[in-house]
Amino acid sequence: MSRDSDSEMDAPPYIYECVDCGEREEADQQPVACSECGGEMRNLSRPSEQ
Repeated sequence: MSRDSDSEMDAPPYIYECVDCGEREEADQQPVACSECGGEMRNLSRPSEQ
């Protein structure tokens, strides 16, 4: 049994929000576009660097 597969199962999904319509989604990887309007998604799970 691999430790990598165990740690992947324990990792919570990230929360992404559409910058255009505000739709939120949980996903392991950043969605290419919002499923509702096609807008850009941003990761809410960690602070953005400015």
